[in-house]
Amino acid sequence: MATKRLSAMMRDENRERSAVTMLALVLVMVITTSTLMVARFGGHVVSAERAAATADAAALAAVTGGDGASGEVARANGASLESLQRRGAVVVVRIERAAQTAVAAAQPAPR
Repeated sequence: MATKRLSAMMRDENRERSAVTMLALVLVMVITTSTLMVARFGGHVVSAERAAATADAAALAAVTGGDGASGEVARANGASLESLQRRGAVVVVRIERAAQTAVAAAQPAPR
C-alpha cells in the first residue's frame, strides 16, 4: 500500500516538473518573440527618422545652394531625390532612402 502511494506521488511530482518545464519554455519563447518584434519596430523607426532627416537636409540645401545641391545632399546620405518643387520661396522635396519615403519643406529665413 505504501509503495503504491509513493509511486503515485512520484508520478505527480514528475507531471509537475514537466508542467513547470513547459511553462518556462513557453515563457522564454514569448520573451524572445517580443524582443525580436521590438527590435524590428525600432529599426523601422530609425530608418524612417533617417529618411526624414535626409529630406530636411535636402530641402535646406535647395534653399541655400540651389536644386543641384539638394540632389548632392540626398546622394551623400544614401538617398535619391524623387522630386523637388518650388512654390514661391518654399522648396518641397521628396526623397527615398532605404525603402522609406520622406517629404520636407524649407524656405529662406526672413530678413
